[in-house]
Amino acid sequence: MELLVVVLIIGILATIALPQYKKVTDKARFAEVITASKSLAQSIEMYYMVNNNYPYFWKQLDIEIQGCTETSTSRADLMCKNFTVDLNENSFSAFLGPRNKNLPYNINLNYFFKMGNLFAGRFQCRSSDTRGKNVCKSVCGAEVCYF
Repeated sequence: MELLVVVLIIGILATIALPQYKKVTDKARFAEVITASKSLAQSIEMYYMVNNNYPYFWKQLDIEIQGCTETSTSRADLMCKNFTVDLNENSFSAFLGPRNKNLPYNINLNYFFKMGNLFAGRFQCRSSDTRGKNVCKSVCGAEVCYF
């Protein structure tokens, strides 16, 4: 009888603790993306100040993000342990999700750098699923947000 009570209590605690654990790990992974993205954004803006144009390749930037390597198959992919970053003509997008098979959700963190863009100098957090939307909501208060 006592064993049954112990198993029941452990089951209840696991039911409560597992979702909280997922939230904490999601936020930690996203914090890693934000940190790397802020460094990349600063490096891109410095590159623009020196060269009066934006970079086409990550290797043009004088920065190294630990755990990330530029792919040779695409001009714009930066492959990192927990995320991928695509460099575009007027923005870059960091992806946490399906591109990385270890993560079962999708969050995009976009940074807009081209002048004339309404959102230039800002980050956008958005997601296509509930778990990712909750991460964006915890970061800036809305499922799709700018900061």
